[in-house]
Amino acid sequence: MRAFVLGVMLSLAMAWASSSQALAQLQSFSFQDCRCSLSLPGQPALNVLRTPVEGGVIVTHQYSTEVGNDEVYMLMYSVYPSNLLRGAPQTLLKGGIAGATKGMTVLWEKEIDLLGFPGRAVRARQEQKGLVFEARFYLVENSTYQMITVSREGRPDSPNRQVFLQSLKILK
Repeated sequence: MRAFVLGVMLSLAMAWASSSQALAQLQSFSFQDCRCSLSLPGQPALNVLRTPVEGGVIVTHQYSTEVGNDEVYMLMYSVYPSNLLRGAPQTLLKGGIAGATKGMTVLWEKEIDLLGFPGRAVRARQEQKGLVFEARFYLVENSTYQMITVSREGRPDSPNRQVFLQSLKILK
């Protein structure tokens, strides 16, 4: 189910990416629903999804912003019923990445962490649509944080991408 939700979100992000080049100033945003802050290149739009699953509902808050028509920056924060997050954290995160990168060529993937919380980083290419996907996935208790960027292949890497991907802070 989680792979399905991630796949849908990735499809939305890829649909938004197109061909102009712009560099926007990053701004800091705090979100109470996910108890986090991060840097984005513009005011994000919010979409809330509720996915019924056995044992409860997965609630996903998706914050996204575009830079021109060239890049999409997205935070997806999902709260899972505790019965769905059984297993080794890296195994769960690998499953999420496998779902998100389905149909893509994974260029690299590695284990990371955020203040001791387990995470994974990935970069992949969707050749048919000419898109590059780079993301960080973190597991914090019964929640996942997914920092996602999508841009046109062949476009120079924006310095904003790495700043965004490293900007997530969990608030108390």
